[in-house]
Amino acid sequence: MPSEITQNSSENSPRGIYKGWVVVAVSFLSIGGSIGFAQYGFGLFIVPLQEEFGWTRTQINFAITLGVLAHFVSPLIGRTIDVFGSRYVMAVSLGFIAVGFFLRSTMAELWQFYLFSLLVFTGTPGTGLATGRLVQLWFPGTRGRMMGFVTAGNNFGGMVSIPVLTLVIAFGGWRSGFLFTAIFLGVLSIASFIFVRDGIEFVLREQNKRWAPRGLNQYSSKKVFDGLSVRSALLTRAFWFIATGMTLQQFVRTTLVTQLAAHLQDIQLSPDKIGLCLSVLAFGGVASKIIFGRVSENTTARWA
Repeated sequence: MPSEITQNSSENSPRGIYKGWVVVAVSFLSIGGSIGFAQYGFGLFIVPLQEEFGWTRTQINFAITLGVLAHFVSPLIGRTIDVFGSRYVMAVSLGFIAVGFFLRSTMAELWQFYLFSLLVFTGTPGTGLATGRLVQLWFPGTRGRMMGFVTAGNNFGGMVSIPVLTLVIAFGGWRSGFLFTAIFLGVLSIASFIFVRDGIEFVLREQNKRWAPRGLNQYSSKKVFDGLSVRSALLTRAFWFIATGMTLQQFVRTTLVTQLAAHLQDIQLSPDKIGLCLSVLAFGGVASKIIFGRVSENTTARWA
């Protein structure tokens, strides 16, 4: 009799590894693909486009300005996540970016470059916003370190994209570089749709599996859906401090990081040295986010 009870309990107990790890891994790669390839890799295409079409650097970099403007749709994307969930928003956002890169590989006019770049940058905010909700849902007790790991994906994407795109462009040209990126992001879009889940019912179904975080329950996971209303958040100082800080760091990332590869080419550095310099920069971002993500759990995000 006891053996039958043990057998029945083992049959009814959840098996396998906690699927939150798969969700986090896909989120990590999605941020790495969208931001790493789109921003770190942007500078690698500047000189080839100048040589191909005779465009000035100012004309090419105007696409970055369109990217900044595209980020003003972030509040709408946030609302869309509340309605439809992170899974669909992440998959569609990556799909937008993939289509934009594919169309870039076929372009022949400057206006086409602007239009397709706008498509790329419109999809970029959706990946980052979706991951924040997913991390808090699947890892509510360790969201600091997990958020640090996931957001390190954009720097990891920079580490990988620079040498890979340098090699692809060297052997196949800039069109091959855009096409390769489109295929990679298209695969990530499909993967996010297949593997990402963001309902409380999915989390509770996984709570007894291996490597599940401790203290996981419907109350801890439900917090992701609770919080201040938009009106209440706008009345807090914390919101405006965070918004200002995020805006300033975005200016640095979009104006400085995207131009480094072209600048290093101007001063006659070889492709392998350019890749090394940018990879070192990206590695610093990976390390800092992982470290400060863990620190934020002990000292709070304010001090970290």
